Amino acid sequence: MARFGVDPLAPWLEAQLGVRLRARTPVGGGSIHRAWRLETADDGCLFAKTNQADQWALLEAEAEGLAALARMAPS
Repeated sequence: MARFGVDPLAPWLEAQLGVRLRARTPVGGGSIHRAWRLETADDGCLFAKTNQADQWALLEAEAEGLAALARMAPS
């Protein structure tokens, strides 16, 4: 979580997904973006990547690629 005050991801998660953030833990493996394990107030778990605003296009492209892979995966 943020060192002081509210974690900057908390308001976005609540507005976009309707979930309350309880904890955020760094996850290794990324070289361009920061990766996080997010624990929600309802005992859920999410994965997120963050970066500076000028890197938004990279995050969008990665999300589109992951969505394409999900569409191709057997159900």
